[in-house]
Amino acid sequence: CPEECLRKGFDIVVSGEGEYTLIDLLEKMKSSHSLREVNGIAFLENNEVILSAPRTLIEELDNLPFPARDLIDWDAYSKVNDTITIFASRGCPFNCLFCKPMQEKMFGKKVRRRTASNVINEIEQAMRDIKKADYVFVFADDTLLFSKEWVISFCNEIKNRNLKLKWACQARVDDIDEELLKTIKAGGCRWLS
Repeated sequence: CPEECLRKGFDIVVSGEGEYTLIDLLEKMKSSHSLREVNGIAFLENNEVILSAPRTLIEELDNLPFPARDLIDWDAYSKVNDTITIFASRGCPFNCLFCKPMQEKMFGKKVRRRTASNVINEIEQAMRDIKKADYVFVFADDTLLFSKEWVISFCNEIKNRNLKLKWACQARVDDIDEELLKTIKAGGCRWLS
């Protein structure tokens, strides 16, 4: 809802994946270039909503840097939350009415996936930064269990690195079978939505 956000006081709205858009936006703002040159944003100009061209989706998700979790005061944060959000993929090929319009605008229909080793590298970094054992990694993916091959690779990576972690995810019921449930439980999954 870019227009609604702008009319309620926001200066700029980033639509879709924001990692590269934000960098581009900040560079243009520093150099006094027109905001019209930044793909993936909306802003007001003379009280008119300007929507720039959409930004291309990020194909190589492994190229994105890990979040700077070391900047968070985890002692204060853990008083209200014991989860760490993470994602392994973006995009969803399904047409569920409750999320499809927003989800497709944000991440598209094609599922783009990080490698299992890249996700585990991020988890290990987060564990070093946070230094607490009672957190649950919650995957924000719409389709984490969509690729059984990827899930097996992910769980094998957890086992190979001898990680003791708890994680949770969302799933479609038609993506799940007994073999997959046993695999993810052995890999540390503690709950599904």
